[in-house]
Amino acid sequence: MARRAAFINQARQEFEGVVLLLDSGDALMGTQLSIQANGEPMVEAMNVMGYDAVGIGAYELLQGVDILLARLDEAAFPFLSANLVLRDGSLLAASYTVLERDGLRIGVVGISEPDGEIFMRTSGLVGVIKTRNAIDVLAQLLPEIRAKADIVIVLSRLGLDQDQAVAAQVPGIDIIIGGRSRTLMDEPIRVGQTVIVQQGYQGEWIGRTEVSFDSSWQIVSATTQAVALTPDYPDDPQLAELAQRWNQKLATTTPAP
Repeated sequence: MARRAAFINQARQEFEGVVLLLDSGDALMGTQLSIQANGEPMVEAMNVMGYDAVGIGAYELLQGVDILLARLDEAAFPFLSANLVLRDGSLLAASYTVLERDGLRIGVVGISEPDGEIFMRTSGLVGVIKTRNAIDVLAQLLPEIRAKADIVIVLSRLGLDQDQAVAAQVPGIDIIIGGRSRTLMDEPIRVGQTVIVQQGYQGEWIGRTEVSFDSSWQIVSATTQAVALTPDYPDDPQLAELAQRWNQKLATTTPAP
């Protein structure tokens, strides 16, 4: 996380256009430390780094719905899922958000894994949460979002094959930032007018994707790069202190086996 913060700070200083910091999901419970602390360190770190939006994946639900809702309340950014619904039919979280940066309106939508993936990885959620079909949900939402936004980004936990199916069947998506299939990409995939990217897993890489648009908000060019967070990136001091503080806290509160 500390190296990630160093890279993010550097990218924000170097790039002259609009910079967004996004994650497709499975961000809260990926390490033993974050599982022990129910995802609190990750939300605190992502708040410090200034995330703009994060999708909800299976690991966000690892400790149950109540824990996730507590983390959502603590986050300074939206967690998004347009297709996760509770028993009463209400959405677990916001479907999408519209970010405004330098006069640009950016719609960001979250799409979570299908039922089987979530229920295999979690306990106690059968009958509590279900996922609606991603293509149906996006087809229904896109006209509403496009009326409010110049470009639309989907944060997807479906995997690369399904991301391509979504792009082929749901017009109006400019960019899909994916996960789950853990693919490292040295160039985006184009399906129609949609650019699809994803970059690795477990925080070992961070993706830098640059997309340019013409005056009609049509994509002119797109590149992506998987950046390995090696020791070439020094630890950001604020994030290093945060990690140390949480490690010490958990060491004193977790009983020895």
